[in-house]
Amino acid sequence: MYKIQEEDNLEAFKECLELGRLHYAEVEVKNDRIPYNYNFETIKALQSLGLLTVVTARGEDNSLLGYVAFFTGEDFQTSVVCARELGMFVKKEYRGTSLFYRMFKMAENCLKEKGVKAIYIMFKKGHDAGFAGRLGYELTETVYQKVV
Repeated sequence: MYKIQEEDNLEAFKECLELGRLHYAEVEVKNDRIPYNYNFETIKALQSLGLLTVVTARGEDNSLLGYVAFFTGEDFQTSVVCARELGMFVKKEYRGTSLFYRMFKMAENCLKEKGVKAIYIMFKKGHDAGFAGRLGYELTETVYQKVV
């Protein structure tokens, strides 16, 4: 069994960033050219301003099984509060269960309670598997990257 909850403490954020190392290695196409190297001072600053929303799933032993993380802020074009996904990841052994869906729905509810009016999520090419559409998200743009 597992527990899903919003966590707003730096230790939980640090754990998510470490689990993010697995995420980066698994799906990031530039992982062989640009190493994973998060800036914890930036995370601390964003957390202190209340701009991060993180929902985690923890096992019975309190181990981190997955997370969904968002940055919230005012949209420059519309002046409404929006949330932009920073990362979402579930350990392989919990994929194909309802864990990710349940974490994601809790994150959406937390964001709505914080006044968020639009939520943006991203999937690496080939990783969506229709999840976004099933939850009512619409495709609005395509993102390209060039490592220089």
